[in-house]
Amino acid sequence: IGGVQAFPGLGIYNASKWALEGFSQALSREVAAFGIHVTLIEPTAYATDWAFSSAVRATDIAAYDPLREAVAAARARLVNDRGEPEATSAAILALVDMEEPPLRLFLGNGPHDIIRAEYAARLAEWDRYEDLSRSAHRRP
Repeated sequence: IGGVQAFPGLGIYNASKWALEGFSQALSREVAAFGIHVTLIEPTAYATDWAFSSAVRATDIAAYDPLREAVAAARARLVNDRGEPEATSAAILALVDMEEPPLRLFLGNGPHDIIRAEYAARLAEWDRYEDLSRSAHRRP
C-alpha cells in the first residue's frame, strides 16, 4: 500500500516502495516477451511487530507531537483488524499457479478500500486541473 499512497512520517519507506512499484512495472514489460511474469504483493497491515517495539526511531521533535498522536490513533484502530501473516500462503500459491498473474495483488481487507479512495482523490485532482495541464502543451 505504501507504494501507492504516502503516509505521514514514512517518507523514506514510501519512497522505497514507490521505486519498487516503478521498477517492477518496467521489469514486467521488459520480460513479458520471455513468458516471465512479475507481481507486486501489496499486503494489508499484518499482526507483526513492524513499526512497534522492533522499530528504530529518531529522537522525537515536539513540533511533530500532534502528527504522531494522529498516526498512533489511526494505527490503534487497525490493531484489532490486522491480518494474520500465515493466511497469505494459500493466496501466494494460487498466484504462483496462475497462467496470467496480475502485476499487483492486494492481500487482506485493507488495501482495496485505501487504494480505491487514493485513486479517486487523484483522479478528482487531475480532473480539476486538466485545463491548466493541457494549456502547457502548446503556446497560445
